[in-house]
Amino acid sequence: NTDALERLGAPGGGTLLEIAEMRCLTSGLHMVWTGIIGWGLAQRLFLSEGLRPSLLRVILPSIMLHGMYDYSLSALPAVAKGVKTGVLSEESGNLELDFFLLLLLISSFGSCLLLACFTGLRCWCSEQGCSCCCAPRFWETRFKVHIPPPVVGNIVFAREVQQPLIS
Repeated sequence: NTDALERLGAPGGGTLLEIAEMRCLTSGLHMVWTGIIGWGLAQRLFLSEGLRPSLLRVILPSIMLHGMYDYSLSALPAVAKGVKTGVLSEESGNLELDFFLLLLLISSFGSCLLLACFTGLRCWCSEQGCSCCCAPRFWETRFKVHIPPPVVGNIVFAREVQQPLIS
């Protein structure tokens, strides 16, 4: 529906509620793009020198995916307007709409898939067993490193407290 696409792209063309609804739809993707950068930054901080990715390698995937998403989202209303005003033929407009919708879907679902692959989220189990970033020894197995257990020190756990902390 080209009218709906045109209304989405019109500056100031939506009510505050419509704008809020559209922002809610994209907030999950912004979290995914931030997660992809967080994954890379964690690697830069905690992996040994030889395994650390460059800063460009850390931020470039999110920049590219976010840019493809924004570009395709902003191009949809322009194509719809071009068809409506006669600048583009109906056939050409439909091809471009299909291309930008495909780019939108690839950048959206591709972002989620990339983060899932980075963090080890799998829908199947390998010969080493089931893998997930929350699984025990996941990080050690994935990067073939030894991570010593955390030092607890003088931490008092709530179940060990016999008297009230505040009287």
